[in-house]
Amino acid sequence: MGHAHSAKGEVRGLTVTRSPAQTIVEIARSRAEQTPARTAYTFLDVNLEPRDTLSYEQLDRCARRIAQAARAHAVPGDRVLLIYPPGLEFVCAFVGALYAQLIPVPLAPLQPRKSGEWERVRDVIHDCGARLLLTNAALGDAWGCEGAAAAPIPVLSTDVLEHSDAELVQLGRPRAQDVALIQYTSGSTSRPKGAVISHANLTANLSFIARRFGHSPNSQGLIWMPAYHDMGLIGGILQPLFCGFPVAVMSPLQVLQRPALWLEAVTRYRATSSGGPNFAFELCTRRIPESRAAQLDLSSWDVAFCGAEPVRIDVLDAFAARFGRVGFRRTAFYPCYGMAESTLMITGGHKDSQPRAFTVDAEALSAGRIERAHDGAREISVVGCGWPDEDSIVRIVDATTHRVVPDGVVGEIWVCGPSVGQGYWGGAAADAFDGRLATEPGLRFLRTGDLGSVIDGELVVTGRVKDMVIVRGRNLYPDDLELTSVSSHEAVAGMPCAAFALPGLGTERVAIVQEVRRTHLRSLDAGAVLAAIEKRVIEAHGISPSVALAAPGQIPRTTSGKVQRGRCRTLWTEGTLGIAGVPPTHNASKELTD
Repeated sequence: MGHAHSAKGEVRGLTVTRSPAQTIVEIARSRAEQTPARTAYTFLDVNLEPRDTLSYEQLDRCARRIAQAARAHAVPGDRVLLIYPPGLEFVCAFVGALYAQLIPVPLAPLQPRKSGEWERVRDVIHDCGARLLLTNAALGDAWGCEGAAAAPIPVLSTDVLEHSDAELVQLGRPRAQDVALIQYTSGSTSRPKGAVISHANLTANLSFIARRFGHSPNSQGLIWMPAYHDMGLIGGILQPLFCGFPVAVMSPLQVLQRPALWLEAVTRYRATSSGGPNFAFELCTRRIPESRAAQLDLSSWDVAFCGAEPVRIDVLDAFAARFGRVGFRRTAFYPCYGMAESTLMITGGHKDSQPRAFTVDAEALSAGRIERAHDGAREISVVGCGWPDEDSIVRIVDATTHRVVPDGVVGEIWVCGPSVGQGYWGGAAADAFDGRLATEPGLRFLRTGDLGSVIDGELVVTGRVKDMVIVRGRNLYPDDLELTSVSSHEAVAGMPCAAFALPGLGTERVAIVQEVRRTHLRSLDAGAVLAAIEKRVIEAHGISPSVALAAPGQIPRTTSGKVQRGRCRTLWTEGTLGIAGVPPTHNASKELTD
């Protein structure tokens, strides 16, 4: 089957047959009744051995216990925080909250000694009016000692509840329009913003993912993204439950520290569906030694989804070249685009098709146009991320005039469809969910804040509206600047980088913070590295940046691995970024003339 697209920045989806909408509660109960003994979840230890397992029946019983206990502290519609370390306790708590008709609010595990941890949770509690904290005994004790004074709410340690087969009492079934989840976005840097997701939003998006990924009860999932993040929760935890296939769950920290574990788990558990952000595939290519790579067998992997940050074709090509010899197929790559405000996935392509990259003119892109690169022009590659579901619409819109732009013109990505959430809790940034087009007055669009265009019917994402750097009328994309920086010297190859604007007199200045590879720290010639970065940026982009070098892990990231450029800007202005003794260069960013 094909897909259709129009001029004016619209992308249409495939014609498919939908199954009747259900809630997660109905799905979990039906799995427990129809296939009670089947393994649903397996949590792996550092040796990839099963540390904990849950059958559908065990999940149902555990969720019942938690629901029964939670109802002693909260009533239907109350918000409950879920704060757990990696493991299956979170899964039981999430389903248990839904059984009790409470609204789960997943948050990252607390690190009590880390500055700002209690304040972050306190701000979320105040924003959503949470009435209960579900956690385990260890984190519950820490909260009781340090956090309760900041935001005193009851704490329920679900790992020490008495085991019983208690039935749910006087609990009705949630309706499709009821709130199922509040997902606090990983990129929030000021007031917390919780995307409100209904049961109907969840099932619509889960159905979309299942059909595009080709999932069935015969699939085998593997997820290491954190369960409090939308990709980990919806793509890794709820999608297998929705489709009825087993999933192996790993700790994110283990994979980030030892990326080989991810591919070894794919090999051992014959995973068919797994993925992560762009940087995770790059880590595997760069850090897995050949002796371990030779022991892999990735032939089972048929959906290697890649999202959560801009997808780079050079990263996909390098991964496929490195691991093709052990069974990885390039057609397994699945670039996709999504965000928590639209549940999870917004666009994706055909399963088993080659990821498509489009080589375009970099100067035209800086002027807001997508044009094929001609001889002698500086080239840049953008990756196609497919198209939306048949019931959804994606438009590319001029953010100032609110008019749809033609194909080949860059604009803000606007989305309308059944997966788009209900707004932010409490009405924060309400205009983000109320985009209006004069040509379609009856529709409300989510204004994503992302920039993109349409090429040959596929959405390409080019950056964030708020991250755009404008120097004397030229649009510079941070991703483009960062790619130039990391390819400038072997000491920074493949390392995280953040490019952002700094206010200047009459024009913006460009700043670049570049992490250095740990293996080069002791013998680092900082001056040579700084000079190499500046030289490459001048040659490629015609501007002279201010540059700082940073130690590995110093650049802040969101929970999905995206570089937090705004946070980097703050740290820069505070003077807290940079390796000791290696101050940033102090060149005023300027347009070069002939």
